[in-house]
Amino acid sequence: MVRDFALAAALVAAAASPAAFAAPDPVANAGVPRVQIQQQRVVAVSSAEFDAVRGDYQLDDGAAFRLSGARQRPVAALRDGPPMPMVALSATRFAAVDGSLQVEFLAAPNGSVYGVSVAERRLRP
Repeated sequence: MVRDFALAAALVAAAASPAAFAAPDPVANAGVPRVQIQQQRVVAVSSAEFDAVRGDYQLDDGAAFRLSGARQRPVAALRDGPPMPMVALSATRFAAVDGSLQVEFLAAPNGSVYGVSVAERRLRP
């Protein structure tokens, strides 16, 4: 049995041409748009850092914004919308899990928050 397995492995290895393992040919793929997916890195935020940004905010357009929850499971609510699970990108940047909302807190070097920037993105249905 061992001999049959070794023979089968040798036949499979011989049947696979080196071209099957080569890099894609750039000329053959000319004109095909290339897409690069980048994922933002999620970081751990300390309790003190999260406490510094957690709270209620009023945006320039009068909309209400609230960041609540726990440091491991932050939740944001914009206007009267439903709470959205968030992930921490840094101690002062958070993003909705579905990518529809990004929040950046503007903080002084001493850690005091003096502003917040909220960016909404409409998701395709």
